[in-house]
Amino acid sequence: MAVLTAACALRARTAACAVLAVLFCASGAAAEALSTAARALNEDLSIRIDCRPGETRQVGIYPFETTRLPIPPDNAFALYEAFLGELLRFAPPCISYIDGRGAYVTLDYLTQSGRLHESGQDHLLQIRDRLEGVDYVMDGSIIDQTDGLVAVFRLTDFSAGTAVARAQFLVPERFQATRCGAGAMPIAQTVETAVRALLDRAGRLERLTVVGGYYGQSDVQTSFSRYLESEIVGQISRQAARVITGHNVQITYLRDTEATGLRNLRGLTISGADFDAQALRVTHEDRLADSAEPQADLHRLMFRYWVCEGDLAARLSITLTGPQGHEVQEITSIRLDNLPAGLALHPDAPPPPPPEPPARGVSLQISSNRGPNPVFQAGERLELLLRSDADAWFHCFYTDSADRTIQILPNPFQQSHTNAHFYEGSMVHLFPDPQRSPVPDPFELVINADTHGVETLTCFATREDISLLLPPGMRGESLHPLPQFHATRLHDLFIQAAGGAVGHARLTVTILP
Repeated sequence: MAVLTAACALRARTAACAVLAVLFCASGAAAEALSTAARALNEDLSIRIDCRPGETRQVGIYPFETTRLPIPPDNAFALYEAFLGELLRFAPPCISYIDGRGAYVTLDYLTQSGRLHESGQDHLLQIRDRLEGVDYVMDGSIIDQTDGLVAVFRLTDFSAGTAVARAQFLVPERFQATRCGAGAMPIAQTVETAVRALLDRAGRLERLTVVGGYYGQSDVQTSFSRYLESEIVGQISRQAARVITGHNVQITYLRDTEATGLRNLRGLTISGADFDAQALRVTHEDRLADSAEPQADLHRLMFRYWVCEGDLAARLSITLTGPQGHEVQEITSIRLDNLPAGLALHPDAPPPPPPEPPARGVSLQISSNRGPNPVFQAGERLELLLRSDADAWFHCFYTDSADRTIQILPNPFQQSHTNAHFYEGSMVHLFPDPQRSPVPDPFELVINADTHGVETLTCFATREDISLLLPPGMRGESLHPLPQFHATRLHDLFIQAAGGAVGHARLTVTILP
């Protein structure tokens, strides 16, 4: 875990738990399950909001996040439209659904054309602006489980950010490209074929940043994901090389980089979209010419895998992202026999739950000196990059692999300064920051040698300082672990204290042994 080297240790934990109305529709025909789930969700929603004559409530639906899908994006969007159609068919008179995908399609075109970077706009914020007037938001994901692919849709109160209901159903076969494990081949053969298809569509590859590989929808890396990474990067190096000219792809691993383009933006006002783009850029400080400009020839590699067939096979999704945000993706199946000994297919502990969809209030973004979802080893320094779209007070908590939580912001070093955890909006901030004015941070966050696994940092941002409204022990006075009954309810405690206007973001940290 991370520690303060200035004579103290900072440990933390976060786990936001919400009670949901779970609507299982796993039996019968899959198409019927989709329809039944939509009907049940509408019925549950109409009861919870107490529909009255002449009253209308709006529900905005966020599209799927393409990089976390175990099926091709076109199939996922077809599923999205089918579920939306069923929601509309069974919608109570007082419910109005707003399709967020219209904004997404426009944004996808702008991204591929390169105009999105020029506009300096944030994907999520544009969709959020489109849905600004809604009362509830719904976000969807597709999860690979033992019984097959399951679509999960969560309904959240947009004002409070609290969960209202949840529907899930087996994904109908017509929306699946193939079943997980169908036609699976050995890893080397599968990766070779997938990389060839990616490079054919991605065009000339000069420089590649390896972001990493993740388990399922989570931001957790495993020893098996690192094994896959070596296979994928090796194939890219071989296939993209040109023997005649002697050209080789320049490859940089995000986890081995001490400085990123984002770190050099500390103190600068920057858009949300540029923050996300810079978080995945790798530019050493001594070579940094203009941190606000994209590197024209830089591609990024990220992949995810979903284990299935009783750990005998896995679905693999590989994504190459070009310098202007254009993505090419290949989804295939791999066999998991004859693996080297000692590889862990699953994380040591269950992955953290997915973050709640954004609510009204402050939009908060987090990255690190090694980009989003960083990987560290003992003795290495963790630096956080924070950005909100408005002036806000930040509260941050760190969860170690032993499930202990401490508050790292605010902290006892700042008790004599009431505004020490206030941060100016639209600006990139470093934490800890020894140069921060007027209150420098007199410590570092360093990874301990006695921990490894998945650790989590969660931050909350509010437009007012709500420290005195939080329970004792969550006001920055102590570096001791929080009581479990507080640590497991962080999100709810902040919603209650702030009256619902809370921004929140999370960073998953993988600690290698």
